[in-house]
Amino acid sequence: MEVLHEIAKQIGKLPAEQQEQVLRFVESLTAPTPMGENGANLRQFSSSLDPLSARQMTEAIEEECERADAGSAGLCRFGTSSLSRTRRG
Repeated sequence: MEVLHEIAKQIGKLPAEQQEQVLRFVESLTAPTPMGENGANLRQFSSSLDPLSARQMTEAIEEECERADAGSAGLCRFGTSSLSRTRRG
């Protein structure tokens, strides 16, 4: 219980907006992990986008993430770097 007490004490020192950020973070830790599709099942779509369309989609995602990151608590923290890694390998 000592850890819970210390967490509550530290959170109590934060302004209300940061307390809400902490709450959202903790809720994200306890939320069930959504089940995705097996990568092998998605291979059939691997060449469905031409390079220009794929680049345009990536740029649109990056642009939206920049806007989201500027106005919130980092909703797109992972950005599209994972997209880049996925495309390469």
